[in-house]
Amino acid sequence: MRGSDIVLASAPRGAYLEGYASEILSPGQIVQIQRGVALRDGSNGAGRMTWEKCDSSGGVGSGTGSGTDGYGLLAVVDINYGLGKIATDAYAAGDRVFLYVPASSEEINVMVDSTLGSIEIGDTLKPKDGDGTLQEASSSDSYIPFQSLEADGSISVDTLIACVATGK
Repeated sequence: MRGSDIVLASAPRGAYLEGYASEILSPGQIVQIQRGVALRDGSNGAGRMTWEKCDSSGGVGSGTGSGTDGYGLLAVVDINYGLGKIATDAYAAGDRVFLYVPASSEEINVMVDSTLGSIEIGDTLKPKDGDGTLQEASSSDSYIPFQSLEADGSISVDTLIACVATGK
């Protein structure tokens, strides 16, 4: 992890979003809009979406197609600075959640899966279904949204790693 923030860009070009957590969510996890859940806090489309950990099999797509491989819009869970939180403070289910959709080439701290064991600078990463972390991408993957900017040889728990958004 670089610094103490999730968004590392000094002049962010991506989109900041707000919504509600469908489950426990931690800063740096990859999330998507929860399908089939009504907007909250508003009428006539002025409300906020509910967000869940990314999962290509959650009705958004088959996970085997081209482009985003079945994912909808993906965002990264950000820190709730308004309540004095830090990167290790998780949101509870039902909490208002702050999110960031990085623009291509922006640097961001994202959560990588504990089963990676190690990661090298330049490794390509894709979402791991159902848990909000990233896993190493293979050469056959068409959707590779992040590339590692850090090396860590001893990953044994889900860990925040500095990455660059690839725009792919």
